[in-house]
Amino acid sequence: MLFRSNSSPAISPDGDKMAYISALGGEFGIYISELKQGKERKYRKIISSNRDQDFEDLNMLAPGISWSPDGKSLAVSAKAGGVDAIYLVDVESEDYTKLDIVLPSIASVKWSPDGKLLAFTATDRLSSDIFIYNYETKTIERLTSDVFTDIVPEWAPDSKSLYFISDRGENLNGFAGADVKIWHHDVEQSDIYSISLKTKAISRVTFTPKYEKTTLAVSSDGSKLFFVSDESGIGNLYMLDLKTGIYKPKTNSLNGLFQISLAADDSKLLFSTQIDGGYDIFQINFPVDKPFIDSLPYTEFRKKEKNKAMMIYKAINDATEENSAASSGSLTGYGNFSIEFSRQQVVRPNPDAAKTIDEENDSSVISDYDLNDSTLKERNYKLKFSPDVVLGNPGYSTYFGFQGVAQMLFSDVMGDHQIYFLANLLYDLRNSNFLLAYSYLPNLIDYQDRKSTRLNSSHRIRS
Repeated sequence: MLFRSNSSPAISPDGDKMAYISALGGEFGIYISELKQGKERKYRKIISSNRDQDFEDLNMLAPGISWSPDGKSLAVSAKAGGVDAIYLVDVESEDYTKLDIVLPSIASVKWSPDGKLLAFTATDRLSSDIFIYNYETKTIERLTSDVFTDIVPEWAPDSKSLYFISDRGENLNGFAGADVKIWHHDVEQSDIYSISLKTKAISRVTFTPKYEKTTLAVSSDGSKLFFVSDESGIGNLYMLDLKTGIYKPKTNSLNGLFQISLAADDSKLLFSTQIDGGYDIFQINFPVDKPFIDSLPYTEFRKKEKNKAMMIYKAINDATEENSAASSGSLTGYGNFSIEFSRQQVVRPNPDAAKTIDEENDSSVISDYDLNDSTLKERNYKLKFSPDVVLGNPGYSTYFGFQGVAQMLFSDVMGDHQIYFLANLLYDLRNSNFLLAYSYLPNLIDYQDRKSTRLNSSHRIRS
């Protein structure tokens, strides 16, 4: 059974092709495929991962595939020599050049509509910030530099501003925030922002921080913004009117959507999602004109979250009202009680508590005890094991069937001997793995004897 994985779609400027990451043949690479309807689609591989120096690993979770406006090149972020790099790949010849950018982590590369700039997210210290690379001057400019996490930049059609997702809340200064106590900041919040390339001014676009946003796309006229949010508990596609600030869902999917790509003429939108145990790419035609869905049903998890938030809000509201009543001078009654004082007595002091330290250290206090007497008897150490860790994680998948992992670790009191057992159950016993290991640890050099086995094979290793 081959694992199917097609993700990270990027539509070409003419809307006829898409670039995407796939694991066809068992190795991840970047492919170009036609988007023509009603015909067998042709595809070809232009980039292979796992090379010695370049394209060691493709950024699947935060993909960086973007077409140049003329459709001749792709900008791709990938791992190279322990750090990330940006490559410009010629679609026809498959030749590529590496940009002179040295940053530990680079993701979400986006080519500007005018073809002059590349926007991307990068991490060079503790958080992710927005950078732009000027293709003409070969220089890098930093748009944000703070403790907040800024991700997935998306260009406005005029190439003068960017949209991005951040956890910055009301902090709209992209070069401040160093004095923010991050342990007091809600790093789980997520909202969409815009930033001007000229003034570096940041504006907040959405005000729903409790719902995670993951990917963005802007319409050709700049009036609509598509994004994926888990407001209902599942990542679905929403469209925001940037003039009115009103947004509504466009999809009602049981599986979360991610990595959307919008055609330059708004005629189609691609997204990736999980289906049948793998990942595939789907297309929505004319997404702007697609009817809205009035409301999405909440998942059980989201319902519990909302009920919990309502209970907390009600408790805080009730407490505020009680405090207001108390500060206004009115008294709150707690019922009628009868109190009887006729048999009240003062507790007598403990005479021992009044003793001084010298009295307590008097030798007469311990004269009745023989300090040399001991009831402890020496015995030979007996090896006895007791459980340290016992873990089990069973599960059942309608696609993979029964599976689970069990781990057990036993050791003696001194920690000189350990027995470790691991069972990895998959499908049935024939496809399951078992490991048993004994470790001898009292000396400077440790020894271990372990044996791993399957139903039809086994091997033993000593170290």
